[in-house]
Amino acid sequence: MDEEPEVDDLPEHFESDDVVLVPLFIADGYHTQEDIPEDVGLCESHEEGYDVPTAVDGTRIWYAGAVGTEPLMADVILERAADAGADLGTALADVRETTRVATGD
Repeated sequence: MDEEPEVDDLPEHFESDDVVLVPLFIADGYHTQEDIPEDVGLCESHEEGYDVPTAVDGTRIWYAGAVGTEPLMADVILERAADAGADLGTALADVRETTRVATGD
């Protein structure tokens, strides 16, 4: 949030008419639900809500939930741990079964 480019300057950094903004947070919370929508210009106040997409300075901003809310994120994290040599036992298979059920695959 505090690194360049800052989210409030988002439309200035892209030539595209459409930008997809996916916050790299592990969960939705204060920053993803309040700070970022207001800073980007999706709304004056998060309490008002906003449309997806919302036009900001001529750019359509498609705002997604935090990347950590993706059901497959646990699978990716466990794969990286296994690649690093962690003994996962049945954890990866268990998570894949849970994810399969949750996503309807």
